Formats: sequence, C-alpha cells, structure tokens
Amino acid sequence: MIFINQILDEIERLVNSSEDYFIIKNKLNELWSKLYLKEKKESFREKIKENYDLVERIDDLEQKPFYYIDQVPNLTKPKNIDLKYFKNKKLTEEQIKLFLETMVYDVRMNLKGGRSEQSFLKSPLTSYCIFAKDYLLRNYYSYFDGLNICGINVPYLLPSIFGHYFVIVNFESFCGDKTYIIDPTYRQFCLLSLCNKNRIYHYDLSTAPGYFVKDTNVIKTLLKNGYLEINEYNCKVYCDSFVLAKESFENKKIILESGISGKEYVKSLLCLDPINR
Repeated sequence: MIFINQILDEIERLVNSSEDYFIIKNKLNELWSKLYLKEKKESFREKIKENYDLVERIDDLEQKPFYYIDQVPNLTKPKNIDLKYFKNKKLTEEQIKLFLETMVYDVRMNLKGGRSEQSFLKSPLTSYCIFAKDYLLRNYYSYFDGLNICGINVPYLLPSIFGHYFVIVNFESFCGDKTYIIDPTYRQFCLLSLCNKNRIYHYDLSTAPGYFVKDTNVIKTLLKNGYLEINEYNCKVYCDSFVLAKESFENKKIILESGISGKEYVKSLLCLDPINR
C-alpha cells in the first residue's frame, strides 16, 4: 500500500534531483495522480497545500510554474470565418462557439507575441488581463453593438473582489440570448505556490482565487477554452473564487463559503453597463 508520506517523500526526492525537468514534471504528475486516487479530494489538496516549503521549491525548479489547477490552453487555430457575416444576426450554437474560439485564439496569439508555443504555454500570464481586455475591445467592438460587449474591472462587480479584468459578450441565438465571460488569463490565479492557505499568514500575501475553486472542472473549461458561459452554476464557481480569496485575506483566515448566490452573480454581470466609445 502506498501512503501519503511515501508519495510526498518521493516528490521531495524529485524536486532535489538533477533529472531532466520534463521527466520530473511527468513523474510528479504520476505521483499526484496516485495520491489523488488513494485519498479523498479534500485530503489530497490539503496535503499538497500544507507542504508550503516543498511547493515553493517545486515552483523554483525551472522557470515553468506548477499549477494547482492544471489545464493546457487550447492553441488550435479555428477555421477561417468572416466574422462580419455574423454581425447582429441570430447564430447557431456552433457559430457562437466558432466566434468565441476565434476571439480567444486571436488574443492568445497577441499575448504570445514572438515567444515559442512551448514558452507561451509555460506562462501564467500574470497581470496580462488588462492587455487581453483592451485587445479584445479594440479589435472586436465593431462586431457587436454597445449592449453586447463590455470590459469588466472585477471590483466594479463587487467591491470585495480583487482587481481583475475580463470581457463579457452576448450573442442572440436561435435558443435565446447566450452570454459569456472571456478570461484568457485566469490561469495566473492557479499557480501552486500561490494557492496555499499559509500565504494569508505571511507578510500580507494573499491566497490566490484558484485555491477557492469549488468545481475544478468549470475552471478547467475556462483555462482550456478561454471563455465560460454565464449561468448560475458557472458564475458561483468563478466569482466565488475571487470573493473568498478577498474575504480570507481581509479576515486572515480561510473562508470557504460566500453568502452570494449564483443568481445574484448572474444578475450583477448582466446589469453591467457596456463600454463607452
């Protein structure tokens, strides 16, 4: 039988070894999978987070960060479409998906710049949210009217949330309105070294929102696709991560439940004013 301490000891050995970085990363993933399967999810996450010093050393292995919630962003180029054809029209689910994929791919390529794909995939894009937001508004505003696209500074949504920028877009589909958050830089909140409950007790550091994600599948979808449909469940997961991180920081103790419902979050997002041009 493999016990938690045995796995953690092996992780420590790997961190201190001189093996190739990518071999270490693959072995770590295998070990964490074993740990996850043998323990309840909560126990797995707590054990990893409790080993603060180990997490710090893992993060320093190379310049590639480790992620508390790990999901590779999709960099597949969508098929070419003439977006002007879709302007102010009712769209099918597939057309909306293609429109969103085009927007996200475009902004990701802009953020990538001259870096290699491998180098870009290593980057958590910390503090790049405002650049992503500005790029999307600058390049896609003309495809929407003023009521259908807006750039959001998260404190505008709720004063208790840390500053973060994302974009909201609304499409008219044959099944009714469909509204989405476009946030291609949320990954910055999933760094393993930041998703640690001990951070709120050290030098006014804050525990990252990724620590407070209740359903990692929702965030993995966001990390992969760069966008997330606005509904009560998704908004509860997404917005709660910011609210709980802020409240925990202010209270210097981990708070795992917010009193805000998904319905309230949706209402707040859908009532936001469009950008002014």
